Amino acid sequence: MTTATNSNNPTIRKRFKLKLFWKILGWFWLTIVVLITLFSFIAYINSGKVHFRVLPPPIMMELENATVKAQNYFNRTETRQGRSKRRMREVFILNSQGEEYLGRPVPAILSELHSRVQRADRPLTAFRKQEAFVGGLPLQIQGEPYRLYMQQRSRMFSVHLVRSFFRDITKTLLFAVFVISFPVSFLLSWVITKPIRQFQLATQEIKANLANRSNLVKLNNRSDEFGELAQDFEDMANHLSRLLSSQKQLVSDVSHELRSPLSRLKIALGLMEKNSQDKNIERIKLEARRMEDMLENILTLSRLDADEIDTQKEPCDLSKIVQSVINDAQFEASEASINIKSQILPNCDLRGVQEALYSGIENIIRNAVRYTGQGGTITITLENTDDHYLLTVADSGPGVPEDELDSLFEPFYRAEFARTRETGGVGLGLSIAKRAFALNGGTITAKNIEPHGLAILVYFKTT
Repeated sequence: MTTATNSNNPTIRKRFKLKLFWKILGWFWLTIVVLITLFSFIAYINSGKVHFRVLPPPIMMELENATVKAQNYFNRTETRQGRSKRRMREVFILNSQGEEYLGRPVPAILSELHSRVQRADRPLTAFRKQEAFVGGLPLQIQGEPYRLYMQQRSRMFSVHLVRSFFRDITKTLLFAVFVISFPVSFLLSWVITKPIRQFQLATQEIKANLANRSNLVKLNNRSDEFGELAQDFEDMANHLSRLLSSQKQLVSDVSHELRSPLSRLKIALGLMEKNSQDKNIERIKLEARRMEDMLENILTLSRLDADEIDTQKEPCDLSKIVQSVINDAQFEASEASINIKSQILPNCDLRGVQEALYSGIENIIRNAVRYTGQGGTITITLENTDDHYLLTVADSGPGVPEDELDSLFEPFYRAEFARTRETGGVGLGLSIAKRAFALNGGTITAKNIEPHGLAILVYFKTT
């Protein structure tokens, strides 16, 4: 129904929504990656493997200072050298054969470090969980070549151990993340969200047709909470179906029962008009016609919902049907000084139910006449666009709020501004049109047009 456009309504912005599947996938993936990394690091530091690295600058400077001091001690007199042996217990001095100058046992990690330093001919560091040695700078003692090493606290190398871990297992970690953890996370997320997707499909099916419950049946077969929820959902759908059926039956029965007294009322009005000049008789006749139209619309909608209309499709010319409806609407439009402009493409052949097509087209054109207003213009076009016929009925009325466009095709829906005595109607015309066109494979939409007005667009697939 055409109503005034509320230009003050703020534009509704759609918020970005991250689907539950991707949220679950992200959390699963992050959790698995953290666990893989943590367990790998624990295994790495407990493996006992010795790691060798080039000395960082601060440690190198400390080693150089220690080597200079040691060389100074050994360059002094024999007495001072004896004293220096006691003072040099904090370092290890190894010859080319790996023997310690003070005769102390050499740890295995230091022995391996000494071999590597001699091969590389440069200072290195060796560390593992609880041991760390640095060194390899050369010095001379009584003309014999030695190399100096210092034992460090392992906690000083905690950062280096972490860096070494990531450097050593980067490829393995990437493989675990992308080849193992991602597919596992994807599978878990898919399994968890599958019932939710089925519920979404089930609600869409029920929204289109309460009798269509194929996805709900699949969920009912589950033995978990989703199955119980599906059963509750089906019970609710059955309850709604019974309520709607009762409502439709009641409306249909009442409409049928009202037709007889309405017919008698019209006969009585005809007799009164012959014998009386009361001006109120015309008003009563107008209201009687409106009531008759309303009952006819209710019965038509009831027949379409109950599939009681003849659905046998046959070849028909959409152009002739549209033109016939326009000719019938001209009389009603002329009373309100409404100008109907039409541009109808001839020979628009399709297979359809002619009764439903005529009813749907009649309702959208009469709706345009009703809401265009005195002296307005209605433009009707029928054209061929790609593989569709497009029927457009545009009026010069005030239009409707954007957020109410989709609701125009719901039964008994009328925007608040449209509820006036002058326009009449109960909000069934466009609902009947939607069902009538759907019976013929057509779709109907509505949009506002500039500077004001409403356009109804109907698409039919060409044969």
